[in-house]
Amino acid sequence: MVKKDEGRARRPPPQPAERPLDDGVRYGPETWREIDGVAFCHWDRWLLRLALAEPRGLAAIQRELRARTANRRLDRDVAEAMLAQVVDLRGRLARLARTPEAIGRR
Repeated sequence: MVKKDEGRARRPPPQPAERPLDDGVRYGPETWREIDGVAFCHWDRWLLRLALAEPRGLAAIQRELRARTANRRLDRDVAEAMLAQVVDLRGRLARLARTPEAIGRR
């Protein structure tokens, strides 16, 4: 009796469209994805993941970072850099007329 699979060529399992987050080192400014000529980096990927988990999305993250820039007990430089990244990300999303959900789950 011949098994059904014996006559077929074995194909390797499909590879994910992108490297999983836990597959090695990522550098924030490296390009993660490009959509319609607009580049998104790994920092954007991280922010989009946070936005998907946050009920109020990027707006809530932006508000929190803005509050941190005003807090003298925290490292304001880091908060300002992250805030600038969120503002820039929102601008690129607006240019593409896309939401974090459309980009982050793609």
